[in-house]
Amino acid sequence: MKEKLRLLFHDRLVSFLFAGREPDFRSLVIRSLSGVLPREGEAFILEAERFPELEKALSSLRRLFQLKENPFPFTLFPENKAPPWRRPGRIYISPALRRELEPKTSAFEFMVQFQEKDGLVEVKTPSTASPETLFAARDLLWVGKGEPCFYCDLSWHRTSACPALKERVPGEAFFSYLRLRLPDLGARISEPIEAQKLDSPELSGLYARYFYLLPSFLWVLFYRTTEGIHFAQIPLPREVVGQGGNLQIGLECLLQGDLPEAEQRFLTLEEEDYRALLGLAQVGILEADPEKAQYYLDQLSLEGLPPLVQAVVLTWKGRLQEWRRDYTSAEKNYALGRRADHSFHPAAFHRLRANILLGAEAPNLEALRAYLGYPLIYGLSFLEPVFLPVASELEKELLEMEESKQAEALSTLREAEDELHRVKGILSEEERAALEDRLRRLREEIYAGSFYRLEQVALQASELALELKGYTYRKIRELQNSLSEYYARYTRLRRYWHSYPYPGEARNLGYKLKEIGERLTRVEHRLGKDPVKDFPRIFKEFERLSRLLDEAEEEEKRLEARRIFRRQLEIFLKIFVLGETLLFILFFTLPSIVSSLFPQVLPALPLNLSTFIWCSLGVLLLSVLLALTRR
Repeated sequence: MKEKLRLLFHDRLVSFLFAGREPDFRSLVIRSLSGVLPREGEAFILEAERFPELEKALSSLRRLFQLKENPFPFTLFPENKAPPWRRPGRIYISPALRRELEPKTSAFEFMVQFQEKDGLVEVKTPSTASPETLFAARDLLWVGKGEPCFYCDLSWHRTSACPALKERVPGEAFFSYLRLRLPDLGARISEPIEAQKLDSPELSGLYARYFYLLPSFLWVLFYRTTEGIHFAQIPLPREVVGQGGNLQIGLECLLQGDLPEAEQRFLTLEEEDYRALLGLAQVGILEADPEKAQYYLDQLSLEGLPPLVQAVVLTWKGRLQEWRRDYTSAEKNYALGRRADHSFHPAAFHRLRANILLGAEAPNLEALRAYLGYPLIYGLSFLEPVFLPVASELEKELLEMEESKQAEALSTLREAEDELHRVKGILSEEERAALEDRLRRLREEIYAGSFYRLEQVALQASELALELKGYTYRKIRELQNSLSEYYARYTRLRRYWHSYPYPGEARNLGYKLKEIGERLTRVEHRLGKDPVKDFPRIFKEFERLSRLLDEAEEEEKRLEARRIFRRQLEIFLKIFVLGETLLFILFFTLPSIVSSLFPQVLPALPLNLSTFIWCSLGVLLLSVLLALTRR
């Protein structure tokens, strides 16, 4: 069976891979294929018997052009039925030719695989096989008709029809990609691309990856750019609220696609208002009029503008020049943009892209490595079609960085866990449970998180570790302050113990004071050595010291109460004995004296037994009262 195959070159990919050599490449490919396959008009005639010759010619071309991992920038497919996606480097045949070809493959010196797609059969051979990558549809980013879109650099639609224009919160779609791990992200975007579902919501982050080029980024440039602000100071993604007036109305019209009204609103603003010129430049871009957009950007004076605005304006200029394939001018503007705001890393990324497209620099990871540590560039690199020649190497490096970041985050988390272990004994059950739950959730996020999330989770773990470490240090300071207080209490107790008049009764207090003194010395030594490392034992020592001091003070109170009781008893006995003695003298000695001297007076004196008893009772009460008041 003979089948007519059409040869389709993918112009953008040819220009990228063979900059300045496109005509030579095309003619050599046609000549090589014509040498092994008969031609009929523009078509090549493929028969099952000629397939080994075709594979030999393709292998020779791959070696000659040193394509390595790159696919051929052309597709072979049946003349009467084109596949929906003409993937670079693929050969498609009809099912009928497959039935004839498949039995003969066992005699070939190379392996052949067949895969049915959309009513056709894709033939995979060593020369057409593509390497296994996480982002399997990266080659399709070079496929499409017409000029590439200004905003997403894809040829799947016009600039004014870019799905990224639907974005209202700057960076929202792209940052949702950054929260995914690379294997998940690659599968998520490859499936709809390969199925040609180009309007799938799963692709929103791909279209809006250059979110700083989009009209929605004007929300940031109009309302968040205070004097001296840099890109790193802008929280993204976050909704921005406008302030009304023609500026906001013009922006709303721009986002809704009402370009005449948007232009009219921006023109009503003052000429020196840079925001109006930015809005008018976006109108020119959406009208597919790069000269108009360039004119308004050139009218804009960068002097005195915030660094972020300067960087964005220069990046827009560079992108306009890149859009018109003036890569040299684009590279210069990107360099100026990075210089204006050193935190605006996208300018450096686009500069590298421009150098690669210009042919001044081969696609490699050396120049890119300096920026891969930034999550924004990390994500952009994974989605970037110009790194197709080094896709496997790039993905390997990105995964290694993710693993390294994961190890770093786990190390930070372990620090937080160690700090929690130190203070576990002094936390309430609720506090400990809450902290353990936070650590558990952080650990889960570390094992499931993307590079971007790992950066955030590592920061959260570090903050928690510092929080717990700060808690430990605060407690240590409190303990150091408590140590002085404990020494003061100990000194007072020792002074009391030495002055206690009944040493035999204070023996128990002496034992306690001896233990307290030893523990105070031990704690003071540990606090002066490495209190953080030895914190749990120090804290337990302080708890024991506190209990011992409390017990010693209770013992002091008991001893003092006994001493006071002894003193009161002594006073009571002195007063009572003295009083009773005086009463005895009065009642039993005075009557005999009075009877001998003044017998007539004796009957009038109340010196009977009843009076004696009442007076004795009075002396008793007086003795008790005086004893109780003498403390």
